[in-house]
Amino acid sequence: MLLKIKLRQLSLRSKIVFDEDYWSGCVSHFWRKHKESKLRIRKFAIQNPTIALKAFFGHLFIPRLTAELGQTRIGLTIKDVINRKILFGTVSLGFFGACVLHIPVNAADYSAGSSKQTLRRKVRAARKVGVTWRSVTDLVEQRALINTLHAYVPAKTRIRLEGNDWGGLVGSKSWTVGYGPDGQPLIIAVTPHDGQWAIIDLFVTLGETQIHSDARYYLTQVVVEKLSASGVKYLLDTDSANNLPAGLWHFQRMIGFKVARVRVARSATKVDLQGSASKTYAYGPSTRHAVQSDVEMARTS
Repeated sequence: MLLKIKLRQLSLRSKIVFDEDYWSGCVSHFWRKHKESKLRIRKFAIQNPTIALKAFFGHLFIPRLTAELGQTRIGLTIKDVINRKILFGTVSLGFFGACVLHIPVNAADYSAGSSKQTLRRKVRAARKVGVTWRSVTDLVEQRALINTLHAYVPAKTRIRLEGNDWGGLVGSKSWTVGYGPDGQPLIIAVTPHDGQWAIIDLFVTLGETQIHSDARYYLTQVVVEKLSASGVKYLLDTDSANNLPAGLWHFQRMIGFKVARVRVARSATKVDLQGSASKTYAYGPSTRHAVQSDVEMARTS
């Protein structure tokens, strides 16, 4: 009997040690709780030693992914995001741990399972009230949406994007926009991809009402379906795990983002015949997410 108990304990320990999802969850839990506490990281770690220790080991065992990217403008941009130095220039985003959403081959699998109950509920609510979506490729319409975004952003009380100009995103073919029943835009997503990898250049709601909250989840599912149809396997957040606010951590947990190490493969398989020439491509930690307000975060709980 004693031998059986010891074997079970050993089996459980082995499962935990090699369970990448478990350790990724530990890292995510640490950063989310740290942001919610509003404490300095050293003080938070001292007051929460178990969470901190699990996060430390978590960084050793989190999933490791390899990004095979081409020499296209988007491929080079994703490479720059992965290799961008953070933590006072000491480590790269990819080495430290990036927030990555796995895109299933069968898009229907994304919303399956008990962990996606909130997602399914919010999607149903959005559809019920008449939220729709469409891809936007017309440059004039994209510019109008950017102007709407610029006009809206300064009015937010909790925002990390104020003062930024997203005009560089005009011309991208990766726009997905959610609209209310009155035809007004509710949320804008720009998610360009290269091969199996995509990044979030922009994912911002243009309001903080219930319909905006529901549309946020709905458009996430739509974006996943579009990327899956394009053969994309991973959607990369351009911000670092330690820099996300508590509200965004909560949202990402609901939609399935996990922390993983990402390295760029040395081989390059594609060549951009047009070059990266004509215009600057905007990316980085300050170019995408609006922060959920306390009210919106409470709605998603």
